[in-house]
Amino acid sequence: MLRLARRCLRLWMAFFRHSLAQETQYRLNFFLVFAMDVVWYAVNIGFFEVIYLNADNIAGYKRYEVFFFMSTIFVIDALDMTLFSSSLWAMNDLIRKGDFDLLLAKPVSPMFYASARDVSFGSLLDFFFALGLLCYAWIRLSPNATALDVAAYLVLLVCGLLTMYSIQMFFATLGFIFVNASTSTQWGFHHLYQLATKPEAIYKGLIRYVLLYFLPMIAIGALPASMIIRGFDLGYFVLGIATAVVALFLARNFFYYGLRRYESASS
Repeated sequence: MLRLARRCLRLWMAFFRHSLAQETQYRLNFFLVFAMDVVWYAVNIGFFEVIYLNADNIAGYKRYEVFFFMSTIFVIDALDMTLFSSSLWAMNDLIRKGDFDLLLAKPVSPMFYASARDVSFGSLLDFFFALGLLCYAWIRLSPNATALDVAAYLVLLVCGLLTMYSIQMFFATLGFIFVNASTSTQWGFHHLYQLATKPEAIYKGLIRYVLLYFLPMIAIGALPASMIIRGFDLGYFVLGIATAVVALFLARNFFYYGLRRYESASS
């Protein structure tokens, strides 16, 4: 297991070097990606700022509690875009053209290779920007967080990233089944992801149940943020870990199910 982890890490570093060499050839695009994502951050923050001009709280969330929650989402989103998103959304084109054969010929897990081969360094700038927003939100929120709260927050931050990756993998895998649906699957995920950018307390009843357990979008950012905003909650902590583990397990199995349906260029 340790040997496999080292091998994957070396391969990931090779992906980093290759992606960096590619992106430095197109520096304008490098900064354009960053600029567009900053606009997206501003639009989402501005949406809540307008609401707080007319209300004191949103479902019990005060202004800087929402700001902290949004900053948490931004950090997870930036990490996902840096490490996985570019690779996952390119999968459908590879499948449609039969170029996925090249990935299958590599002596490494096709799921890992398909997920990690493209690293977005423009999005890496987003990560540092989002981290700055998170630090600012922490200062303004001034939470009475204990070491346990912070540790739980960091663990669930990783779990939120894995949950987001798993849901993306599910949508990307649909490309094996619906070969010409790359735009539809990508937009389907992004429309669903908008639900994750709202405080979880606004969802009630069946919708909340579905978004927390069946399509766990609100588990991505709400569970880690709650460890700081509301304090450590063992139930939420276990739920966040369990969600990531189950989502990753299901995504892996669905990927290999889809792979068995792949009609390669050589078949």
